[in-house]
Amino acid sequence: MITVVISLAVLSITAGVIHVLKNSDYFRIKEVLTNEENIADLSYLKGENIFALDLNKESKYILGHYSSYSNVRLVRILPNRIYALFIKRKPLALVKLYRVFSVDQDMVLFEAPKDLADSQLPVITGLDTKIFGPKIGARYNIKELVFALNTLKAFRFNRVLRFYKVKRIDASNVNNASVFVESGFKQVAFTKPGKQELSGWIEIKLGDNWLKDKVGILAMILTEGKNDLPNINYIDLRFNEPLIKLKDNNVK
Repeated sequence: MITVVISLAVLSITAGVIHVLKNSDYFRIKEVLTNEENIADLSYLKGENIFALDLNKESKYILGHYSSYSNVRLVRILPNRIYALFIKRKPLALVKLYRVFSVDQDMVLFEAPKDLADSQLPVITGLDTKIFGPKIGARYNIKELVFALNTLKAFRFNRVLRFYKVKRIDASNVNNASVFVESGFKQVAFTKPGKQELSGWIEIKLGDNWLKDKVGILAMILTEGKNDLPNINYIDLRFNEPLIKLKDNNVK
């Protein structure tokens, strides 16, 4: 009986404390802080009880309206403040569909940078018939996009390839995909009156097995043929032996 009485007393006191915490004006939210100024309007949280607020539910709700962020964490600062930590998505590339989107390592599409013309991000093309009605914040786990992102990672993590800037990846067909990398040279064509500068890009034709078997081969080709890069039209890695196509003689 003593145990029962004590248990009831504890429950009663606990219930009373919870009631006070959830109904006291002292614990009503008066301020919402964020890690960036003007990042979001979260004023709708003001006036809510800080203990009654479901932080996980609110985080998911907020994240659904801000697709450029991979996560939103809400933290209680007693007695009456909430701190919202917005974690930005890191774009790995741009995806060109009916308009341009950013894409991160999770294959989630989100808003492209405003200064698109000055963006140094590689562009992934050829997915127009693979992604229909693209939606901001949606994840597209399709093999062509996976292939393109894995290609970018291969360049980024290889000690040789990471020094070659990737301009574009045509991922319309993983068996015949192409990646265009900067050769580091300016070429001059004499096919028209006067000299004409051509962009120093090399096309590398890839196969679906290139990541597994060909990364080291490509790194070796670019290292040993560094001085000959201006004369290379494309490098073909789709076959057992790499093929190198040189430019026509009228390009010096």
